[in-house]
Amino acid sequence: MTRRGVSLPDPAASARDRATRTAELAVQVDGLCKSFGTNVVLDGVDLHVTEGQVVSILGRSGSGKSTLLRCINLLEIPDGGRVQVGRHRAFDNGHALRGNDLVKLRQAVGMVFQSFHLFPHLTAIENVALPLMQLRGRDVSKAIAESLELLDRVGLAEKSKQAPHQLSGGQQQRVAIARALAVNPKVLLFDEPTSALDPESTVDVLNVMRNISSDGMTMIVVTHELSFATEVSNRIVMIDEGKVIEDGSPTSVSRSTNPRTASFFKFFDRGPRLRRDDDQP
Repeated sequence: MTRRGVSLPDPAASARDRATRTAELAVQVDGLCKSFGTNVVLDGVDLHVTEGQVVSILGRSGSGKSTLLRCINLLEIPDGGRVQVGRHRAFDNGHALRGNDLVKLRQAVGMVFQSFHLFPHLTAIENVALPLMQLRGRDVSKAIAESLELLDRVGLAEKSKQAPHQLSGGQQQRVAIARALAVNPKVLLFDEPTSALDPESTVDVLNVMRNISSDGMTMIVVTHELSFATEVSNRIVMIDEGKVIEDGSPTSVSRSTNPRTASFFKFFDRGPRLRRDDDQP
């Protein structure tokens, strides 16, 4: 038994480390470039993520982290480079997926945004059921049953009939995570999912993410939550001014002598600690 807030080794993380040694590439980004006008946001970024890995992307605001995620699922079209997600060649040499091929890519890549993006006129369970019906062809009864299971997975089964305005920010974000899981993605992208949340809600969301990662989900997480990055991730990637300046284990990156990396870790405290399943109040 442990006290709340005490960090313990995560056996699931060790299991993921072993599994990813022989896993296939889930995401492959090579030489990715993106500019907005004269502002170069991504300048030759490389990122390879194997199946089952959890990779945290760190960096100052404006460094290109969120743009990288949006280029992976083509919410932003890159200017150059190559993006491959599983068997989907999303972008290569100026050519991006379109039509049904783009729909298939979006089904393979779930995304959780910092501002939730729930439909305000739908209940929690209806928000989760919608992609099950529209993208996976479930009938209403089956979609509702699966949605309830997903809400239970994020600890919100009892809130299934609540509208978004009746939920806290953290609860809305957990509904958004359940909705992202509904399409059975191969990869989950998280764009600063806790940036708008209070500390208690942040811990709840981070623990849901930790539990999802322990199930083997491939995750790329843009975050400033160093507790998650160092305790749950297999790797940390530091981006600065559109370039990757660090890519390594949480231990090696957090101890880096690179002045920009060291400054980042010094500026951001470790934030709220993640709870373990056996933590007691």
